[in-house]
Amino acid sequence: MLVGITRQGLVSAMRTGRVAGRQNFSTGKPVRGGAGEKEQGWAYRNWDRPGPKGRQWNNVGFAFITFAYWWMFHGIFTEPEHIFGHGEYMDVTKLTDAELGIPAEE
Repeated sequence: MLVGITRQGLVSAMRTGRVAGRQNFSTGKPVRGGAGEKEQGWAYRNWDRPGPKGRQWNNVGFAFITFAYWWMFHGIFTEPEHIFGHGEYMDVTKLTDAELGIPAEE
């Protein structure tokens, strides 16, 4: 019985586009913020084009991050032992006391 009620509620919500009598988020009240030609309107972050000084700093930042990624991937591809290790580990149970630096017993 509960499944039938839930199913009916879901079907009616899908048909009307409303859930529990509320409007969808996209059809809610508009948020204030300029919507003119030059303004993008309200946004969490501003995605407008940068000004003359901003363009220069965007290029500097892009160059820096490109160099940083190149440095990381160049290191990974040319020296993979930094990630995968230098080889097999020694079996320390088979080493002698002299190899381990332990003085001889008297």
